[in-house]
Amino acid sequence: MILTEDVTIFEFALRSAAIILGIILVAVVLSSAIRTFVLPRGVQDKLSRRTFQFVRVQFDMRADRVDTYLERDRIMALYAPVALLSLPVMWLSIVMVGYLGIFWALRGRGALDAMQVSGSSLCDESRPSFNSPSSPIPTFLSIRLPWRAKNTMTWWPSSPVAGYR
Repeated sequence: MILTEDVTIFEFALRSAAIILGIILVAVVLSSAIRTFVLPRGVQDKLSRRTFQFVRVQFDMRADRVDTYLERDRIMALYAPVALLSLPVMWLSIVMVGYLGIFWALRGRGALDAMQVSGSSLCDESRPSFNSPSSPIPTFLSIRLPWRAKNTMTWWPSSPVAGYR
């Protein structure tokens, strides 16, 4: 009986820690997005800076292999756009991990189910298939497009293609 109580207490503590960590991850990403895109003055943000540094290392590795300045300039011209486009990808990935922890702790159905629910929450997949044996990763990567809707409504309920089969 004592072992059962210890396991229950440990599971409660683990689920509580997952909720707290998930909330912290989502809050950090929200703070990073606000600091990066909303604030009118230049404020340093660690997540954005690390993302830019990671992308810079990738571009430097490629640019170090070329000989001429023109080739290096052609490669480095894409650095800023690629780094800016990588910010939302990084933010969504971290938010998905945060939601994964929250959903895992609250639902109690396992990590794969929590991953499917968190991915579908981010990608506007309003009705994920919980009994599907398929991997949750395609659910995270799929974006609901009006012509892909099967038995669910599309983005806008007033759309003429709402409920299109």
